Amino acid sequence: MRLLSQFALFGLLSVAGMAQTQPNLAGILSKLSEAYQESSQYKLVMDVTFANPTTGTRETAHKLIAVKAPDRYRLEDNRTSKSNLIVLDGTNLWFYDPGLKQYASYPAKTIGDLIPEEMKLSGIDFVTMSRYREAAKKAGPAKFLREELIEIGGAKVSCYVVSGPFSKENSNAYIWWIDKTTSHVVREDFDGTSTVFTTIQLGGPLAAGLFEFTPPAGAQNTTGK
Repeated sequence: MRLLSQFALFGLLSVAGMAQTQPNLAGILSKLSEAYQESSQYKLVMDVTFANPTTGTRETAHKLIAVKAPDRYRLEDNRTSKSNLIVLDGTNLWFYDPGLKQYASYPAKTIGDLIPEEMKLSGIDFVTMSRYREAAKKAGPAKFLREELIEIGGAKVSCYVVSGPFSKENSNAYIWWIDKTTSHVVREDFDGTSTVFTTIQLGGPLAAGLFEFTPPAGAQNTTGK
């Protein structure tokens, strides 16, 4: 009986010890929000795996998002079947389809008129960064899941894995792999889509060429068509 009691006590102490060593989730999310706060320029490169809504098969896209306030950004979406490029160069907003070799351009001042409001830099920035910047405010419903070592670009990254809504607009759960060293989200799973960030550059300088576009020779101008 004494031996059984000792084992029971050992078990209780082990559980208590595990509870005490669990990382501080609020602190993790606070550091994450600080890392992403109000970067005036940044570049994210990512590989996104998702289900094709038509075929149901899994596909991969290689994407780039580069932003430089107040009036420049670059969006690349490269897939096996189709690629697209959008560049706001401070004066004009360019759309280019490399597969069709077609482009269109519109004055930046027409965004919100001819072009949807969401295409303003503020809209792109909100969709890209707001859930990370607001993560600390969402610590209540968030959950700490585990610690995990994952591989990104051939390098091992030690991560905290957490889940939570992290967005005012969405109650569904995101799962984030947060780099313990940088507090950057290096992987994000949401609604059947998995995103692995291979480059996270928060702050400048960024290459000026990212925010420039010259139509390739032979490309067709389809503006207004």
